[in-house]
Amino acid sequence: MCQQVVAQLRTLMAPRVTAVLLPLLLVVLAGGLAGVASAARILGVFPFPSRSHVVIYSTLMRGLAARGHHVTVFSGYPLDPPVANYTDVKLTFDMSALAAVRKNKSMFSLGEQNAFFSVVISHFIGPTFAEQAFQHSSIQDLIATTNEKFDLVILADFFVDAFAGFAHKFDAPLIYMSPITGFPWTNDLIGNPSPDSYVPSIFSQYSDHMSFRERLFNTVINTFGRLFHQLYYLPKQNSMMRQYFKVVPDLPHVSEIIIQRTALVFTYAMPGVSYPQPLLPNLIQIGGIHVKPVKPLPKDLKKYMDDASEGVIYFSMGSNLRSAEFSEEQRDAFIKTFSKLKQKILWKFEEDQLPGQPQNLKISKWFPQNDILAHPNVVLFITHGGILSTQEALYHGVPVIGIPIFGDQALNMKTLENLDCGLQLKYSDINDASFERVVKEAITNPKYLKRAKEVSRIFRDQPQSPLEKGVFWTEYVLRHKGAAHLRSAATHLSWYQYLLLDVVAVLVLVPAALVYCVLMLCRRLCCATKKIIIKDVKKKKKQ
Repeated sequence: MCQQVVAQLRTLMAPRVTAVLLPLLLVVLAGGLAGVASAARILGVFPFPSRSHVVIYSTLMRGLAARGHHVTVFSGYPLDPPVANYTDVKLTFDMSALAAVRKNKSMFSLGEQNAFFSVVISHFIGPTFAEQAFQHSSIQDLIATTNEKFDLVILADFFVDAFAGFAHKFDAPLIYMSPITGFPWTNDLIGNPSPDSYVPSIFSQYSDHMSFRERLFNTVINTFGRLFHQLYYLPKQNSMMRQYFKVVPDLPHVSEIIIQRTALVFTYAMPGVSYPQPLLPNLIQIGGIHVKPVKPLPKDLKKYMDDASEGVIYFSMGSNLRSAEFSEEQRDAFIKTFSKLKQKILWKFEEDQLPGQPQNLKISKWFPQNDILAHPNVVLFITHGGILSTQEALYHGVPVIGIPIFGDQALNMKTLENLDCGLQLKYSDINDASFERVVKEAITNPKYLKRAKEVSRIFRDQPQSPLEKGVFWTEYVLRHKGAAHLRSAATHLSWYQYLLLDVVAVLVLVPAALVYCVLMLCRRLCCATKKIIIKDVKKKKKQ
């Protein structure tokens, strides 16, 4: 191919021009061909029925496809419309498992559970959907095939570790991608320090400045989670992997696969905004990767917001929680407060009508959230505190009122409270007085808007965008064949070695043994001396 191109260039160019330009053109051509040759085949496995999670995962995969890599993605939410170099394989899930956990109540009922229940139930829900995904013919065909080859596997860090078997099958490095700021065992996976003294558990709602009681609970809940993960969850995942990857020869334990093959972990923390903590070079924070460039609003919505001289309040409980499932008393509390305000209200409400709807309130089953939050007239965002929503609010500098229900939502809202970018209202505390109080505080106290704008500037002030960072480090792993040089030696230490308990034992026991020996020697000397003295006394008495 190169020879044909060169021949054509020689015939088209004058000899002198060819002598000058041909070397440069050959460099450009070689670079282009090298780029095509280096295009990798990347497998993404995201078997969890949460659209918000897949938004994060698919954004990175789309970015990799745009770079010329060939990506294959297993998820419940294919891209619409499809894009080049991106092969979607749709997974379907039976949501009755989640309904059973909720006992057929609304999703709001999950907010009534304690932290220990949240740890346990998350370790059950994830594997339930992983098992369903394994039963799809497309997954089984990929396990059985001998014709496919992937250079990299990207796996959701959400209780689906059995799929790490693909990394062993394809002899490929593994990247974990977390849809949250990170689980305690995610840090342990790569040996990243995560002290319970100032790194709050996602199952808590603490800040990085904890009281003694909070540090005690944080240690207990994280220790409980780690033990449950190691002693119950991973053996179950290993059994599941062996059941479905039985055609793959020489399959190690799932723990061995993920420790030996994990090259990198992406977490959804926000540099400069999330609580500072130690970060190894192979733990990369890509919070905000899902925030897309702002698009023009529909004409009617734009006019509605442009004409809001007193500002706009946007209210949405995300994709998994339905505002229509608030109790009648809670809906009345919202409506009464909204009717007293001068601001216009946009409320993502899943039914066609809202009884008692005031004139300043507009409802819809869907709103373009990112584009709305970018509008200069938005003065407040009322949300469930999900990580996508809170990061979009911070990116656009909008103060927040959070009504956290489950998962990491309380922790996300605690972060915003500490930043003075918002307020938190417990679901069980919603009534006329409490809701009106927090709304009026948020829109009348200028510190919240001021701080939101300041944090937005911090969030945006990065050398790379989150997507550029994610793509760079993914390609870094590909270029360096798994980037083993980034892996910490901590992953090869047992827990007692990592905690230096063997060293502590030596430092305590050796001096203790020396002291004991000295004391025993002194005791024997004293006893011997005493016997000599007694013997001398008796001898003198006889004389």
